[in-house]
Amino acid sequence: MQHIHVLCRLVAGAGVPVVSAIEGIGAGAAIGLALLGDRIVVGEGTKILFPFLKLGLAPDWGQLLTLPRRVGLPAARRILCDGSPVSGAEAYRIGLADTLVTDAQVMATAVAQAGEMALLPREAFRRMKVRLEDPSRSLAEELSREESDQAVCLLGSEFIEGHDAYVNKRRADFVGLPGARR
Repeated sequence: MQHIHVLCRLVAGAGVPVVSAIEGIGAGAAIGLALLGDRIVVGEGTKILFPFLKLGLAPDWGQLLTLPRRVGLPAARRILCDGSPVSGAEAYRIGLADTLVTDAQVMATAVAQAGEMALLPREAFRRMKVRLEDPSRSLAEELSREESDQAVCLLGSEFIEGHDAYVNKRRADFVGLPGARR
C-alpha cells in the first residue's frame, strides 16, 4: 500500500490545480485519485462505484477521508455501505462531482477547467489548498494562519498583478510572474 500512498500524497499535495474527468464507469483507485484533486467533472452516463465492502475490503486511496469531506458523513456511509452505483447526476447533486455535462463533453470540459484554474495565482492557490487540507482547530489558529499567508501574499508579485488588474478593470495575468512558483 505504501507505493499508492506516495501517489496519493503527490496528487493531494500538488501545488497546481488537479481536475479529474470521470467518463463511463469509475471505481477504486480512479475514484480515490479523483477525490484527492480539486475538481471533478462527470458525464450524464457516468457511474461511480465504491465496491469495497462487497469485496470484503476497507476503502483505500484515502477515500474514508476524502469522500466524507465532499458529501458529508451520512451520505458517505450510505454510499459505502450500499455499494450501489452513483450516477453522474446524483454525484453532482450530492457534491461528489463539481460539474455535470453530457458524456461527450466530459474530457473537453475538464481540460478547459484545468486551463482556467492554471491561470490562478499559484502561491495564493497553494496556501489555500494547504489550509483546506489541514483546517484550523480554532478561530485564533485560523486568524494566525491567515495573517501569515496574507503577509506573504501581500508582498508578492501575484498580489501586485491582481491589484493592478482590479484597479484597471482587466483580467489578471499571473502566468510567468517573477517570484511566482511555476
